[in-house]
Amino acid sequence: MTFWFDAPIDHFDNHGAGSPTYKMRYLVNVDHFKDHTGPIIFYTGNEGDIWTFYENSGFMRETLAKQFGAVTIWAEHRYFGESMPFGGNSFERQNLKYLTVEQAMNDFTDLIKELKFSQGMKDRAVIVGGGSYGGMLSAWMRLKYPQWVQGALAASAPIRFFEGAISPNAYDDIATSDFAQAQEGCADIIKSGFNTLANMRTNSTAY
Repeated sequence: MTFWFDAPIDHFDNHGAGSPTYKMRYLVNVDHFKDHTGPIIFYTGNEGDIWTFYENSGFMRETLAKQFGAVTIWAEHRYFGESMPFGGNSFERQNLKYLTVEQAMNDFTDLIKELKFSQGMKDRAVIVGGGSYGGMLSAWMRLKYPQWVQGALAASAPIRFFEGAISPNAYDDIATSDFAQAQEGCADIIKSGFNTLANMRTNSTAY
């Protein structure tokens, strides 16, 4: 089921009081929900239409929801899908200042609070989850808002992948090590193959 939540465009000026709001889209699945005991599994939407993530995240929607009798909530990230703070003008330069991690996390936290209290679920655990950037949001929400988030599933989430925090070659180093351990000479063969492809592209006149 599709729903809409009135989220402040700016959560920080005057703590959001008086801020204009926008319609943030979210989805709800109660197929496996045990309404007296089930927790809330909350997908922290990332850069795309929320239906895309919903349709490709069966592990949360089906496997985990069924195991724990949970309701699953799928929140769309501001400025993506149909959750546009300024409608067709959302990507005008002066409006992009509200496209931040902090604003998005506050959207999600406000929605969690609203659902917990309006649906009589204030004592239910909330587990947030997502992949890649969405996983980063989940991890950061667990760190920043532990009073609202009791756990996080951060899949493929490079939460420390920032300049100065970790080597930009960290992933490549790990992948190369895996290939090297799989079979002697494997990593060297793959490296040679990539070099060959690069040389072919550089020296080719056909496109």
